[in-house]
Amino acid sequence: NQWLKMVAEAQKLYGRDSTKAWGSDHCNLVNPEDLAQAAKLGVYFSCQARIGNEQYAREYGDKVANTFPSPVKTMFKLGINVSMEGEGGRGWDGIERLITRKVDGKVWGPQERLTREEALIMATRNGANYVLKSDKLGTLEVGKLADIVVLDKDYMTIPEDTIHTIQPQVTILDGKIV
Repeated sequence: NQWLKMVAEAQKLYGRDSTKAWGSDHCNLVNPEDLAQAAKLGVYFSCQARIGNEQYAREYGDKVANTFPSPVKTMFKLGINVSMEGEGGRGWDGIERLITRKVDGKVWGPQERLTREEALIMATRNGANYVLKSDKLGTLEVGKLADIVVLDKDYMTIPEDTIHTIQPQVTILDGKIV
């Protein structure tokens, strides 16, 4: 909330472009009530798949544990550019968590579940926007870098709770197999 106030003040003093593509990392605990203002200001978010859990529930209560951690579906609905933050080399775990919203078998914040398509957009196109490289990355188009990965399973059809088991088979970086 404080950061959004600062962005609004900067835009008031220096114009909307003064904060163009400003972003907030992590989004571990974001009040969903602040997101309409974030959308209006045009800010970006980069979110880890940090989902509510028993510790959040003990420390902040069930309402916060089910609404504040990574409210990415709300961000999508409001048109906010939300991208996938690195998951520390844990592969597909984070994408699975954003789709299932499960931690230790319990679903936290089910209203914030992403579709597989939204999670893929978050990890690719929105990530390219976040790092200001959408002209070169994020989608497969003529004139962009040909960075793709061949997977051992079909991300779109395997059971949601097995997405974390996906393994890369071939990686192509800038048109070359690496």
